[in-house]
Amino acid sequence: MFVLGVPVDHRLRDNIRELTKLNEAPSTSSRPSNHNERLQQLSQSMRHRGWLISENEVDFACYLAEPAVQSGIVVVLTQPPQYQVYNIPTNNIVEDCPTLLALRELAEFFNLPFNRLSIFDAFPFITEKELDQENPDHSESHTTFHNMILEKRPEVILSGWTSPFFEGFITKSLRKRAIGAVFPSPTIHYSGLTFSIVNMPHPSYYMNYTPTESCFRQLQILEFAQACGRLWGTWQEKAWMADLRRRCRARAKFLFDSKFDQSNIFNCINREDRPDSSDETFLTERLTQTLTQLGAVLAGMRYSFSSKAQIEDHLSKNNILEMCSDASLTLRHLDAILSDTEGVECAEASMTFICSWYDHRWPALSESSVHASAGLPGLYAHDCFDWIPVVDLPPLAQQIEFCLVEFAKKMNVTWTPYGDGTFEPDFDAQASAFFHLAKGIEDAMDEIPDNIRVQHTATSKDVATDSLMKRLAELGI
Repeated sequence: MFVLGVPVDHRLRDNIRELTKLNEAPSTSSRPSNHNERLQQLSQSMRHRGWLISENEVDFACYLAEPAVQSGIVVVLTQPPQYQVYNIPTNNIVEDCPTLLALRELAEFFNLPFNRLSIFDAFPFITEKELDQENPDHSESHTTFHNMILEKRPEVILSGWTSPFFEGFITKSLRKRAIGAVFPSPTIHYSGLTFSIVNMPHPSYYMNYTPTESCFRQLQILEFAQACGRLWGTWQEKAWMADLRRRCRARAKFLFDSKFDQSNIFNCINREDRPDSSDETFLTERLTQTLTQLGAVLAGMRYSFSSKAQIEDHLSKNNILEMCSDASLTLRHLDAILSDTEGVECAEASMTFICSWYDHRWPALSESSVHASAGLPGLYAHDCFDWIPVVDLPPLAQQIEFCLVEFAKKMNVTWTPYGDGTFEPDFDAQASAFFHLAKGIEDAMDEIPDNIRVQHTATSKDVATDSLMKRLAELGI
C-alpha cells in the first residue's frame, strides 16, 4: 500500500481499508449548490473592470469546484501558479500541476472520485501576491470564496490555504495552521454552518519545496484520511498520529531556520536546468546524514525473541519508514538533477553505507565472496547472496529478515564495476531498493498478526545439512 511516492504507515492501513469501502457508496446528496455560479458572476464582474480572464480558466475553476451539490469535502487552496496554462485538456492541466496531481492521486487512493472532491481557491482569478482588502477585485474575489462555502455547505474542509491579508474577514477562521498543528476544535461554527475542519500541508510544500522529506507526505496521507473519517463519522485519534505531527512541526521549523530554499531543486527538475552547488551540497548532506542514521538502525534489526509490540515500538522509535523513504526520495532527486559526472560524494556516501552494513550484518561476505566481473552489475557475484538463508525465525522476524536480504541483493546490483576498483552507481535503482525495503517491512507489520513461533514436530526436512550449517557459521549467522 503506497501513495505519493511513499509506503503507507501500517498503523493507518485498517482505517484506509474501512474508508475506501465507505467511499465506494455513491453520493447521497441531491440538494443542488450554486457555488459555481458565484465563480461565473465573479469572472464577469472582473472582466468589466478590465481583467483578462479566459473562458478556459473559468471552466477549469468550475471543474475543480464540482460537484454542484451540497455537503461533501472541500479542499481550500490559494492562487495557482501564474504559469498555469488553461487552453489544454483538463486532464493535462491537472497533470502539469504537482499540487493537483497529488490531490488526485490521494482521492483515487482513498477510492474517492476526483470529481467528488471540491477544490476552492480562496482568491479566485487573482494573480497578485500582495493583496489589499480595499481593492474591489481582491475583496470581491475573497467574498466570492466565502459565499461559495455558504452555498456548498460542506461537511468537511481540508484547509491548505493561508494569507497575511484580509485579517478582518470571517474567513480567517478557515486558514490553515502551521505544519503539523491542529485546529483548536475539529468542529467549527461558521456563519450559521457547522462542519469539521482539518489542517493539512499545502501539496506544493512537499511536492515542490521539500521534495526529499517523506514525513510531510505521511502527514498529508494522515490528514486526508482524517477528512474522510470525519465525513463518515468514524475518525479516532491515536497517540502515534500526534507524534507524527510533532515530528513534522520540528522538521518544518528546522528547514525554515536553515533558510535553504529547496524550490531550486524542483525548478531544476522541471526546467531541466543544471543544479547549482547548493543543491548538490544539500542533497549530499541529506543523503549522508540519512544513511549514517539508517545504517546503525538496520545493523541492530534482529527480532528473534521480540513480540510484535516490541518490534513496532523499535521501528517507530527509530523512524525506519521515514529514513528509508527519505533515502529513496533523495536518491530519486539526485538521479533527476545530476549528470553522470556529478554526485561523486553521494556515491561515496551510498557505498560507505552499503559496505559497512554488509560487513556488520554478514561479516564473512566480504571475506569469502567473489566480486562481480567488470561490466557486470554488482559489488559481489549474485550467487553470494543465495548463501544467506532465513531460517528458524518467528513469522514476523522471518519476513523482516527476508526484506533485509532482498534489500541487500537489490543494492548489490545497483553498482557496476569498471575493473579498476571503481564503481558506477544507479541512483534510481537504489531509490527503488530503499522504497521496497520500507514497503516490505510495513507490509509485514500490516499482514502478520504476531511474532510467535509456531510449534511443530521436527522432521528430517527441518534438519539442516552439515554443509549448510558450516556455511551459516562462515557468514556469521
